[in-house]
Amino acid sequence: MAPVSRNLEQVLAPRFFKALGDSTRVAILNWMVNAARSEFSVSEVWAEFPLDLSVVSRHLSVLRGAGILDAERRGRRVIYRVRDAWIAATFRRYARAFEVTLSLHPPPMSRATPQRRGVRTPIRKPRTEQDDDAWRSW
Repeated sequence: MAPVSRNLEQVLAPRFFKALGDSTRVAILNWMVNAARSEFSVSEVWAEFPLDLSVVSRHLSVLRGAGILDAERRGRRVIYRVRDAWIAATFRRYARAFEVTLSLHPPPMSRATPQRRGVRTPIRKPRTEQDDDAWRSW
C-alpha cells in the first residue's frame, strides 16, 4: 500500500466527489451494484431510468472519468462495469488520510466560561426619563 499523504489535497480527488455529488449518478451506481449482472450497456441503463439516452451516456461517462466505472468497447457498444474493489480501496485511503490529518491537529479546547460560585451580578435599575435629563442639570 502507498503511504498516506499528510496533505488532504493530494489524496482527495475532486472528480470522484463530483461524480458522486449528483443524485442521478448515485441512483445509476446503486442500480448497477444491486443488479444481478455485472456488465451493462448504455441502452440497458437507459431502459431503467426515465432520461434521454444522451443524458444517461453522459452520466456514465462522468462515472467512468472519476474511476468508478470501467468501460470496454465491444463492436459498436460500450459495456460498463462497476469497479467495486477500487471504490472500497479509495474510501479506505480517504479514511486513513482523515485519521492522519486529524491526529496532527487535535481539537481546540472548549472556550466555555467557567461557572463562578457565589458571585452575583448587580441588577441594574430600569432607566427613566429623569435619569436621561439628569445630566442637563449640571
